[in-house]
Amino acid sequence: MSGRSKALVTRGGVALFLAVWSAGAEPVAPFTDPEVLLDTLRPSVKAALPRTEMPEMAHLPRYELAITLDKSLQAYSLDERVLFTNDTGSRIPELVLRLFANATRSPPPIAFDHVTCGMVACSAKPDGPSAIRIVPAGGIAPDGSLEVDLHLDAKLPVTPAERTSMLSQSLAGLAAMTSGGRGPTDYGILGFSDGIAALGHCFAVVARRDRHGFVRAERSTLGDLGTDELSFVHAQVRAPVGVNIAATGVVVRDGAVDGVAHYTVNAGLVRDFTVLASSRFTSAAANVGDVVVRSHFLERDRGSGERVLDFAARALAVFENRFGPYPYKNLDVVEAPVIGGAGGVEFSGLVTVAGMFYRPAPAGGGFLDQLMAGVGQLQGPILEFTTAHEVAHQYFHGLVGSDSREHAFLDESLAQYGALVYDEDRYGKERAAEDADRHVRMNYRAMRLLGKPDGAVDQPVDAFGDPIRYAGLVYGKGPLFFEKARALLGDAAFFEAMKRYVRRYRFRMATPAGLRSELALGSPHAAELEKLARRWFNQTHGDDDLGKSDLGALLAGVLGGGAGGAGAARGSGGGVPSGADPKDLLDNLDGQSVGQLLRMLEGAMPDGQP
Repeated sequence: MSGRSKALVTRGGVALFLAVWSAGAEPVAPFTDPEVLLDTLRPSVKAALPRTEMPEMAHLPRYELAITLDKSLQAYSLDERVLFTNDTGSRIPELVLRLFANATRSPPPIAFDHVTCGMVACSAKPDGPSAIRIVPAGGIAPDGSLEVDLHLDAKLPVTPAERTSMLSQSLAGLAAMTSGGRGPTDYGILGFSDGIAALGHCFAVVARRDRHGFVRAERSTLGDLGTDELSFVHAQVRAPVGVNIAATGVVVRDGAVDGVAHYTVNAGLVRDFTVLASSRFTSAAANVGDVVVRSHFLERDRGSGERVLDFAARALAVFENRFGPYPYKNLDVVEAPVIGGAGGVEFSGLVTVAGMFYRPAPAGGGFLDQLMAGVGQLQGPILEFTTAHEVAHQYFHGLVGSDSREHAFLDESLAQYGALVYDEDRYGKERAAEDADRHVRMNYRAMRLLGKPDGAVDQPVDAFGDPIRYAGLVYGKGPLFFEKARALLGDAAFFEAMKRYVRRYRFRMATPAGLRSELALGSPHAAELEKLARRWFNQTHGDDDLGKSDLGALLAGVLGGGAGGAGAARGSGGGVPSGADPKDLLDNLDGQSVGQLLRMLEGAMPDGQP
């Protein structure tokens, strides 16, 4: 009988699948061969890789993962192999790995053990809740490599499904305001809710580096946590039969044995990696050129899931026209139990969109029900803007990398502006202007109404102080620089500069100076552009440029999913509920309604955190 069968073998604690032909064993190329994983790129992109300009692929971190999901989908075990190459030019004494999910949850959800370094003697110990310090005998020589094997066990933080609703998350945003917006930021990147397991940050990655060496911890968990560095990932995922998965890269279902389904996932030149799994997932697909765009959603949310497919496919077409070719063969958009005020989360080749936008808000007769009455009419526009924002992240900082801790605006402000470009190209300038008010300026105006000062857009994430200022400046103020720069340069010159910026920095790391340089290149307006950049990114003219707001507009924005919390602007936006003036509703509040609001606020907080 001819054909392939799958054999599972173990080497050094890491599960490897080998393809076995009936005519004889012929192993596939190992994951450590970058050329194999580059097959996740579009052929045209792979052929045009700037290999002489980008970091040597042999030096990029490589991860081999064997992930086994528990039957409940609320826990997993993971065997991991990391290949790290020292590209610093000098001997380094240690390697630091990070478990970023442990930085935002207490107690930490992921535990590690059985750390070995191949044939090299090494010691390993935790360095804070999210760092693993590995010290090999003799250190790591310049251009030398270290191979690390370790085992992880994790219990996924569980969020009750009712706490992922629009109402609950809106109340969480209000509570974040009343608490000053402080506390750990957790968007449900690693977690379980509503039958969906989200495995972002599920494995140990090489820590980011600064001039002092490996970064072991952040002073703040605002914004995006991760390394920003390109890497290669080869994963084997084992899940209960009947569970469907979506993942960064190309997913192949290898079959099932004894009630366990086996998947292979290859991901080349990615900045992050995730897996999402659910027995309730279904999907729809469309092609944009030779890219397969897929929307994964819960069957009950099919209508919204199919609309998301349309939004994502149209957004990708717009961005390819405006910014240049998308790099990967696939683009996946996944309904997920995103929490913490975020509208969605981006990964390389995959984005998630909060499930609360897929379902209408419940109706009722109380004060809060009145306040939320029109949200169902707004959820379509919110869902669309969120999807476009997350797809724009495939360019910024997916294809064009940037330091998300030091210069968050380079990807977040550009992704916000990208969503406005999508609006304009699909619906016209009037719709784009409306969404600029609803989804962008609202973040800044809410910040000012809450008494937070204007400030620099280009500053380290740790310096913003709280989610409200971070959202107001990075998502509310920064994006509109690009609107002003486009008006100054003219459409043709502006979009040619953006294409040039993407070409120059694709698969590399861009800087604020690099962005300004590409925008100004050959322009007679270079000096004016530099003044404009300083005004919007470094100075404090926000009140003059964007105006202030009032309580009614703020409340409408928050309850529409927009201006409230740290992630408000990861694509979310707001508006006034149909038939209800928030100021009138506030004027009519009585003691019973206030008590109801406070009780619901208290009950809406997962683990007591906003």
